[in-house]
Amino acid sequence: MNKCAILLAAMAIVAAAGLAGACGADVTAKPDNATAKFLGSETDWAKCKLTLKDVQGLWGGRDVYLACTGKVVIRVVGDGQVEKRYSLTIGADEAKAFRALCIEADLVAVKIERPRQVLPDTSHPTLILTNAAGEKYEMTKWGDATKAPAFDKVYKAVMALEAKTKDLKPEFTGPYDWKWEPAKE
Repeated sequence: MNKCAILLAAMAIVAAAGLAGACGADVTAKPDNATAKFLGSETDWAKCKLTLKDVQGLWGGRDVYLACTGKVVIRVVGDGQVEKRYSLTIGADEAKAFRALCIEADLVAVKIERPRQVLPDTSHPTLILTNAAGEKYEMTKWGDATKAPAFDKVYKAVMALEAKTKDLKPEFTGPYDWKWEPAKE
């Protein structure tokens, strides 16, 4: 695949996830953007991670690990807590688009209050940003009880990565281990 085709594919995923305008190397954040400060410079981005944890005990779900070098691990968990694990690599421009999206949404500045009462088995996806120093920022959305458009925008973009596994064979199929994470680079 040539560079033009790769860039077009990345742009299609970005557009499908509603990220138009977020793809580009130069991201100008407001001076008070907490996410830009947390993530550091664009050169630090290669040492950062974006993780989505969205597996519910009864229904399964997805875990997505995006090392900002472009390495992605996607765990699809189905009934009976059986997972299929896929690994793939996205291009540098697409990885930078995720940085731009997180900064545009200013995830670190968004505060989501946990509702007083949460129904049992309510979904609670968690986004985790890890900066180059290893510091983590986590935000969890509690089902439909909480409104968080910034969270939703990043969540949809991360979930769109699963489409890239369509033609891949899983590198692992077996019981879901809640504590498993990809090896550190």
